[in-house]
Formats: sequence, structure tokens, C-alpha cells
Amino acid sequence: MVITKIAITGSTGLIGRRLIKYFSPQYYEVISLVRNDFGLTNEELSWKLEGCQIIINLAGSPVIQRWTSKSRKRIIESRVRTTEKLMASIQLLPEKPLLFLNASAIGIYDTTHIHTEESLLFDEGFLGEVVQKWEAAVFNVSENVERHVLLRIGIVLSLQGGAIAQMKNIFRFGLGGFLGSGKQQMAFIHIYDLCRIIEFLIKNGTLQGPVNAVAPDICNNREFSRAFARFYGWRHLFFIPGFVLKILYGKAAQTLLKGQHVIPQLLINAGFEFKYPGIEQAINSLKNESES
Repeated sequence: MVITKIAITGSTGLIGRRLIKYFSPQYYEVISLVRNDFGLTNEELSWKLEGCQIIINLAGSPVIQRWTSKSRKRIIESRVRTTEKLMASIQLLPEKPLLFLNASAIGIYDTTHIHTEESLLFDEGFLGEVVQKWEAAVFNVSENVERHVLLRIGIVLSLQGGAIAQMKNIFRFGLGGFLGSGKQQMAFIHIYDLCRIIEFLIKNGTLQGPVNAVAPDICNNREFSRAFARFYGWRHLFFIPGFVLKILYGKAAQTLLKGQHVIPQLLINAGFEFKYPGIEQAINSLKNESES
């Protein structure tokens, strides 16, 4: 049996940790790359990557934080420089990797249109700038790999980290609510489906370029919040005004008050079957998340 060798950056983050658990050692050998590895020279990093058929880049500083000039720089550089460093190291490998899968985000899209992977209607704010620069770092050197995928990920549903982990204590004590108008779209993906999508992309050699990693059934923030409140048995929701979020997060509050309507068209066309396509089903499954 041939074992596929995979390198994962951002392996200590939510998605990275889950992927390592998801990939069976019977079929995959996983090499974890952490922050210190990017202090190596390009040659030293290429030695760690040697023999890896798949490279998955998940590194990046959290976007939901106050956007000061310092944090903006950190958010961009943590993505762009990491990607550029990886590509420079890949160029030194004796054999090209079969797939370079770079995490991206649906934040590249504007908040007023419906988007498939063919959409070029991009967000003109800071979040759109971050994602476009991130993806450009891959496009600029994509000849160093056989195939590249830009995985535009929605809100990841998991109790083990990310946005949901931050919300769960609030909802557990009945203090949760919808944000602003509650009408903003929330394109989500269950963490287990996200892992399945990544493995699907590894095995499907035809998909490349941008791929939307979101569930097919979109919901708005009010529907999302109600489903999450029911998960904890709370019958009432508070209204959290937009100005409160702006006090807490500054301009970054727009990531919570606005949303994108995104369709995973390429995955649907390729025959990928979502285990958790709807918000109620996805959130209810979190009770048994550790088992899925």
C-alpha cells in the first residue's frame, strides 16, 4: 500500500488539529509544520517538505480582532509571507508536489451578490484585500506545483475552537443573540465536512483554483443564532446591536455584521455529498463531534 505524505502548516489550529486526527495513519503520513519552521532557511524547510505529495497551508493570524495598523500588518503577513516561504522552499524540491492546497476565505466576496467560484465581485474592504493578497501569493508561483487549490472556507462549525467555541459559553448561559439586523448571510461548514472536502480534493485530481468550502444550505444570522440557542435549550434570544460589536472589535465588527451568500458549485458539480448540509443538522451534530 502506498502511503500519501502530507505536510500541514497551521497544524496547531482548529482545522489543522482536526485534519491530523482525521487522516488515518494507515493511508497518510502527516508532517506538522509550526511557526518555528518558518524561521528556517528555504533549503532547510525544503528538506522537511521532501517526499510530500500534498502540502496544506492553513497558517494565518485570526481575522476577528481589532484592526489596528499593527494587527492589519500581522494578519496579512502571517498569510502572504508564509505562503511565499513555502513556495520558495517547494521550488528547491527535486520533485513537484502533486497538490498545494491553500486555505482562503469567503471574505474575498462582497456582501451584496450571490457567489460561485466564478464570481469576481470582490469585497473592497480590508478583508477582501487580505484574501486577494493571500491568493495572489499562490498564483504568482503556482508553476512550482502540479495542481493548486484555493479553499475559500466559510464559518467553521466546531466546539473545539474558532467562532463557535467563543460563542458557546454565551449561549450556554442564555446570553446569546442575533447580531445587528440578523439578516446577514452566514455561509458555514461543519468541521467534519471540511475534512472530508479536503480529502475529496486530494483524491479528485481535476479540481483546482478557487473552491468554495461551504454547506449548500445557506442561513442568515438570526436562523443560525436560533439553532444554536436551541442546541443549549434556551428559548429566548437577545438582540446585540451593531454598535456594541463596533465598540468591541472596531472596524473588524463588519465581519460579524455582514455576510456573503456563497454556493459550493464546484463541489456540487463534482458529486461531493455533504453530511451536514443544513444549519440545524450541523449544529445538533456537535453533541457527538468527537465521534465524527
